Amino acid sequence: MKRIYIALVAVSMGSALFFTQCKKPSQDFDFSVNADVFDNTVAVKLYDAATPGVAPKNVSITIEGKSANGVYEISGKKLFKIVDGIISLGIHPSMAPKEGNPVEFVINVTAPGYLKVRMPVTVLAGQETKMVAISMINTENPPPGVTVVSETVTLTGGATTTPVAIGTPAAPGEVSATVAIAPGTSFKDAAGNTINGASLSATMVHFNTKHAASLNAFPGSGFNADDVKDANGNIVSGMFQTAGFTNIDMDMGGTSVKEFSQPINVGIGIDATQTNPATGAPFAVGDIIPIWSYQGETG
Repeated sequence: MKRIYIALVAVSMGSALFFTQCKKPSQDFDFSVNADVFDNTVAVKLYDAATPGVAPKNVSITIEGKSANGVYEISGKKLFKIVDGIISLGIHPSMAPKEGNPVEFVINVTAPGYLKVRMPVTVLAGQETKMVAISMINTENPPPGVTVVSETVTLTGGATTTPVAIGTPAAPGEVSATVAIAPGTSFKDAAGNTINGASLSATMVHFNTKHAASLNAFPGSGFNADDVKDANGNIVSGMFQTAGFTNIDMDMGGTSVKEFSQPINVGIGIDATQTNPATGAPFAVGDIIPIWSYQGETG
């Protein structure tokens, strides 16, 4: 399925941490690793965003990225088994991080009923132990501030014939997200080939920034990002402050939708009480907010 996070954010390069009210569940977790085998270890805790004390069941993880060959389960094996939501990883001494050459890999996480997660991990020289907390969204039981809608759209000849509008439910006083697809829109796979199907399956998840549990699900490596590509194609680091974000999955007969024959419109509601960091005042009509996207499969 196509997983695209679209976030309305302001990015501040090298600025101080935002959203200090969001307490990461990893703060109260204890990890145990065998330091005799590896000089650099990564302790990973996976938790349900709605119930942080409960670990998702039947979790599977894979490791990929530049340094993936040097990442092992703490026992020294390449068998990555999650026990009660916890796994400890070790970096092979021959691939230990050095100054100017950190260890970089990606943890891909899947679990039945949960949104997939792709978590980039960077281990710096001298960083003996790194703790990583991964928040997972159960689409059947999302945390406060997260709303989910799934719909099936009937197609003719693999294309829409009428306007399609999909929107997440909104509680009183809260905002939502929408997707509008024009008639005559067809859908393409990763290779750019048009998909011929009788129906389109779409799931949309909206994250309200008024709720800490929702903010904990910010995609990628969270608000502190080291591998962001800017409008000029440069890789930059910075801190995100989001005005709102949404996750969209689409597929046709099990084939992921990657492109559209014409643009689709995505709307993300902004809470009227949020402050625009560029003006210091609540967001107002006419304000311009940078748009960032995140492709879950590729990071």
